[in-house]
Amino acid sequence: MARAVGPERRLLAVYTGGTIGMRSELGVLVPGTGLAAILRTLPMFHDEEHARARGLSEDTLVLPPASRNQRILYTVLECQPLFDSSDMTIAEWVCLAQTIKLLTKDLRGEMTPPSVEERRPSLQGNTLGGGVSWLLSLSGSQGSDLGLVDFNGQTPLHAAARGGHTEAVTMLLQRGVDVNTRDTDGFSPLLLAVRGRHPGVIGLLREAGASLSTQELEEAGTELCRLAYRADLEGLQVWWQAGADLGQPGYDGHSALHVAEAAGNLAVVAFLQSLEGAVGAQAPCPEVLPGV
Repeated sequence: MARAVGPERRLLAVYTGGTIGMRSELGVLVPGTGLAAILRTLPMFHDEEHARARGLSEDTLVLPPASRNQRILYTVLECQPLFDSSDMTIAEWVCLAQTIKLLTKDLRGEMTPPSVEERRPSLQGNTLGGGVSWLLSLSGSQGSDLGLVDFNGQTPLHAAARGGHTEAVTMLLQRGVDVNTRDTDGFSPLLLAVRGRHPGVIGLLREAGASLSTQELEEAGTELCRLAYRADLEGLQVWWQAGADLGQPGYDGHSALHVAEAAGNLAVVAFLQSLEGAVGAQAPCPEVLPGV
């Protein structure tokens, strides 16, 4: 919570999907979205009458008076997607901690939400994706400050790429982080984006100079054959977009095209044949992928 001399204090609550927002689905507790909207309906968490009298924005809530002359105003920043704390990886905790670190660097007396004139992304909508640009812009940090790694050697860029957070990836790249950084398993953010099937992130990383390493491509041929057999056109497209040679043979010497022909997957065959004259060429933006 930020300090304030006046009767109001402001607070930013980052909701990651923990216990407070859990709901039951088919007898199982899962993280629930829209926490701010729920809190707004509960008098113990929001004084609607005071909020209207003060003309507060929709994304700002206000608690009942803590004392006679003091109020606490708060904004809920909701991660997207939400996490169950029991399933969060260390990389995701690191990314969240780094976001909070950047925010606290700008707290000088009282936290003031960005104004329209500042032309920063709004927190309205209450998603971490929508607010990440603003949070990163609070600090003049360069890439070295954003290279914090978890126990697996993964950086915030790894976490953002794996989750498909294009805005976070953009801001991290603008801060100068290493686009080809590898974790302890030798995996790059680009490979994690491929596995997560995030063409927007793949495009950003490729434009920034990212490339798959020899190690990451060792087993690619077998994976491409598996995708071809399953007629998984989307999976093949993201590998191609990341710069993989789709003609690379699998463990048995057969290529994805051979497998697709044998399985009768005509759409995959057509896609792979369309690339035969451009194997190894850099893939275009996602919106012009062949067959899309």
